[in-house]
Amino acid sequence: MTAILPGLHRVELPLGDNPLGAVNAYLVETGDGPALIDTGWYSPEAWAALEGALDALGCRPEDLSRIVLTHGHPDHAGMAARLRDRSGAPIALHPRDLLMVAPRPAERDGARTERLVWLLRQGLPEAEAGVLRGSSPGMGGRMTPFEPDGALAEGDTLALGDYRFTVLETPGHSPGQVCLYDADRRVLIAADHVLPEISPNVGLMGAHGGNPLADYLASLARVRDLPVEVALPGHGAPFADLAGRVDELVAHHDERLAELLAALAPGPASAYELCARLTWVGGAVRWADLAPFSRLMALGETLSHLVLLEERGMAAREEGGPVTRYRPVG
Repeated sequence: MTAILPGLHRVELPLGDNPLGAVNAYLVETGDGPALIDTGWYSPEAWAALEGALDALGCRPEDLSRIVLTHGHPDHAGMAARLRDRSGAPIALHPRDLLMVAPRPAERDGARTERLVWLLRQGLPEAEAGVLRGSSPGMGGRMTPFEPDGALAEGDTLALGDYRFTVLETPGHSPGQVCLYDADRRVLIAADHVLPEISPNVGLMGAHGGNPLADYLASLARVRDLPVEVALPGHGAPFADLAGRVDELVAHHDERLAELLAALAPGPASAYELCARLTWVGGAVRWADLAPFSRLMALGETLSHLVLLEERGMAAREEGGPVTRYRPVG
């Protein structure tokens, strides 16, 4: 555990063999017991790390007073239900991420089937569809489903000890991603919206997913010029130059869009075929060497960039055959 500011602590929770390595949770000291911002996913190692951090504050999981989730992905919300069971602490989450954490069986199975059909139309080979059918649980196996006790919304004020965080809706990485901003302390809990070392995954995983990359770029613009002395990310170390990091992320996506346009030049191709024409992990990894779950995430990212190119009039889709294809315009 690392003290960031008086009463505000960063806790690194291990993610096993996941390439991310660890996820950051944040403990805020309050008179009613610590508030926890994000929980990590469940593993004995992550639970022990959180218990150790609480012990350093003279507390136990039972002493938690509140659980605030920046978004509903398993590596940020997976232990929330277990911690609520131990402490009674209410859980708050933006409602647009509700289906991630509280999947009802019929809705879950229906959404999975619909997503699978759609991704097969995007060129996903049948042999790789097992990731969606559950043969490879990925992050989903670390989530204990739950219903939140409260909803986060734009402009809400969270009074946590000496801190007054304003909720900022920053969709893109997930529909319900939020950042928490204390203007007096000039601290931004940036979650997975702005990461210091990597670009957050911004993927389109279904026909009704909208335009997540456009949402993400707009969300970056809204936080860029906030007066911030320290930004606290969901992964990696705290950092100071928020505007500079936002500019780097925007430039990354501009480069990615240009690379995708170049990949379209040889002729119409499915999103999956385009993935094989692109570079990955900064050119360090070949498409053929990506693991199935990583390929699925990469396909979603490619689709989010294609949708933005469509919106800008630079690409068009062809729906005539069994597989959707894309071509450049102009």
